[in-house]
Amino acid sequence: MVYLLRTVAASRYSERWDEWPRPRAFARFAAAAWGITTLGEFALRVILIYRLTTPQFPAADRFLLYGSIAFYTATIWANGKRTGTFQEDDDPPRPIIRTA
Repeated sequence: MVYLLRTVAASRYSERWDEWPRPRAFARFAAAAWGITTLGEFALRVILIYRLTTPQFPAADRFLLYGSIAFYTATIWANGKRTGTFQEDDDPPRPIIRTA
């Protein structure tokens, strides 16, 4: 049963990947943003290693880590919101069905 569900989901994914250009562009943007964010974080870490003392660096390191994750998340969210990536006209959002 699980194999059947995976097969159906995989075939639907490949169909949508070929037909819809927005998710492909979004995936490319996300990969580029992740790469730029990690390279920037690396560069800042190298600079901070030489500028800060040994007790100061671990505190700054946490801010840098969480700051880069927040920056990446905000960038991806803003791009998805701006482009409307996951709101295709022929695939409207599914209604929420409440159960008792």
